[in-house]
Amino acid sequence: MKNLKPTKEDSFLFYKNIVNETKNPRKKELNKIEKDIKQRFKEYKNRFNKNDVCSLKEDGAITVKNKEHLKKLYTSRKSKIGELKKELTTNEKGKVDNICQFCTFETVSSLDHFLPKSTFEEYSVNPLNLFPICSTCNTKKSDNLKNESGECLFLNLYTDILPKEQYLFVNLEIDKNEDFVPNFYLKNIDNKIDDKLFKKIENHYKELKLITRFKESVGYVMDEFENSKKITGLSEEVFIEEAEKQINSEIYNINNFKVVLEKELLNNLKK
Repeated sequence: MKNLKPTKEDSFLFYKNIVNETKNPRKKELNKIEKDIKQRFKEYKNRFNKNDVCSLKEDGAITVKNKEHLKKLYTSRKSKIGELKKELTTNEKGKVDNICQFCTFETVSSLDHFLPKSTFEEYSVNPLNLFPICSTCNTKKSDNLKNESGECLFLNLYTDILPKEQYLFVNLEIDKNEDFVPNFYLKNIDNKIDDKLFKKIENHYKELKLITRFKESVGYVMDEFENSKKITGLSEEVFIEEAEKQINSEIYNINNFKVVLEKELLNNLKK
């Protein structure tokens, strides 16, 4: 999991460009409420800068008809939406990175609304409210946002700065067939991670069922690890040294389930 960089394009200009792609009479109706939407975008940006978009309230002044107009602005067929998805999934080196950072292992299929467009229709095409996501995470996230205590259930990968400390760990147990069974868990060692942030990480993992999904997806990681030992033909000592160099070279992946598992497999070889 890693933080994402939001688009540098002005959010309201992005909205206006999409409205201009819209056919009448919807475009005419949306132009009538442009001033109000611009103010809502300003409010979003202010909360975004404070990492507090979860505290935004629904706009009760928008009519049912205009809510539908606003929701219909979002479609993957819009050229601006396609351009945004491409921008958000292209890394600093200009290469496409289609891994969903909400889970770190499935492939991005669409953009998702952090504040759901079912209740925050005015932000349906606010680029600061859109994130690249895989279909599984999108389905599990759905229109959820906060729990009964008012806590935000998901990490905002634009504004929640992910900790450098490791919080995802794994234990390897041996089953009756003498195969490794990995059990992933979260832990805030020595409370180095801010309590509020760690709670949000816990909520994020729980809502997206990440621990279960990791366990269901480890087969290929275990196979790759075993095959790499055989293919390289290196001594166990040299293999461990080279593998550790490779893993440690990707710092942002410190809490990637694959990296966490590979590190534990290497630790097991050392015993």
